[in-house]
Amino acid sequence: MSEAATVERLSNPYAKAFILLGCPAVISYLIVYETPYLDDLRVACAYLCAPLLAAFLVLAVAFYRQGSNPVSKLPLISGIAFVVGGIVLDRVSTVIESPTLARERNPIWRALLDAEHSLAFVHIYTLACQMLLAALICILWAAFLRHRLTLITSAMTTQPKSRLEFVRAAMGGSPRPSWRQFLLPLARSDFSKSYHTLLTLSAIVTGAMMFRWYCGLSNFGLIRTSPVVALFISILVSATAYFVWLSLQYTEDTGSTTG
Repeated sequence: MSEAATVERLSNPYAKAFILLGCPAVISYLIVYETPYLDDLRVACAYLCAPLLAAFLVLAVAFYRQGSNPVSKLPLISGIAFVVGGIVLDRVSTVIESPTLARERNPIWRALLDAEHSLAFVHIYTLACQMLLAALICILWAAFLRHRLTLITSAMTTQPKSRLEFVRAAMGGSPRPSWRQFLLPLARSDFSKSYHTLLTLSAIVTGAMMFRWYCGLSNFGLIRTSPVVALFISILVSATAYFVWLSLQYTEDTGSTTG
């Protein structure tokens, strides 16, 4: 078994656990906070935020430790500065512009405020959660860097015949799926592999942290775009950048092989 295959095998349980925990967490958030049907659960779910982030952080660290690729300092430090900078700007601007958090838009923190928790408690709890979130995304970014060459090697073992097939393989799917498999996975084999999925999410979520920069600048009145539009643009730009990077890796890899 090659080194890349060994790394993928050892890392996959942590990636699978991360995704299995993350899917119901995201679905629960959407149902509880974005619909009016389960308002009574909002405060209880807010209390789960910190332990959930801590659990994700433990899994992310374990996943990171399985990687074997060297991590360049420049992209690592740049990514950490981007993530932490956005979160700090968002939080500081919120406190400066609304010390009582009367203008707080995050539905999780809003639930605690509406339940008449003390302002001091909400400040401390949100700070703890923001620190956990920053640590989590920074570790995911570091994990992506530490697994990136393994990801490329794994995708190339499927022998893709084009950039598109390579990108599909790098995202964990079959390089040549049918449209039904790609748009509507029904069988277990149709779903993306956990290892590749987590690395894809790590890269895209890190890039999408530009949304936190938008939030900070918006709090100061420097940007007036709709939050929904800003979030959509952040995810779209990040995903596009990731797909372009994957495409370039396919070119470089084939070029080094044939050259």
